[in-house]
Amino acid sequence: MLQGDSLVATEILELAEVPVADWHALFAGEMDPFEIEHLHLIWRPKDTHFVLYSGGRAASHVSVLLRHMVRVGSDQIAVTGVAGVTTRPDLRRRGLAGRLLRHALWATRSRAETSFALLFCLPKLVALYRSLGWQEIVSAAHVEQPSGVIEAPLRTMVLALRAEEWPAGPLWLNSPPW
Repeated sequence: MLQGDSLVATEILELAEVPVADWHALFAGEMDPFEIEHLHLIWRPKDTHFVLYSGGRAASHVSVLLRHMVRVGSDQIAVTGVAGVTTRPDLRRRGLAGRLLRHALWATRSRAETSFALLFCLPKLVALYRSLGWQEIVSAAHVEQPSGVIEAPLRTMVLALRAEEWPAGPLWLNSPPW
């Protein structure tokens, strides 16, 4: 991987918790790195985290919820939840998040045993995820919050992990978003 003009060794680690120093490196002082604080949502904890390190410093991050059952119409579908996709500001637009995302889904496939991955994102990120093979769910996605079930205020994206097609209809997450 290139960092500035020099080649830097990279490694990817799966972690139960991300060290605070790594969060600081990833966010580089950004106060609202995911631009979602204004939504005041309660988020579901994730099962595992993947961090790509470059030159010994955290460069990119992806969280994974291994397996969660959602409902679409009358279908119950097991999904792998993806969240917290971020790359350090000085290393963005180099494909690190895409590389790490592919790695995380590959590394968890046998534990998750799901046919789809699902994530929530800002509208401005839909094109990025489409370029990585994800498709936007156009039906409403319903998520749980302390006040009750609400329609998700973010875009919902799905990635087929096997040769299956996502069913049509509204999505019921049956939990807080991740």
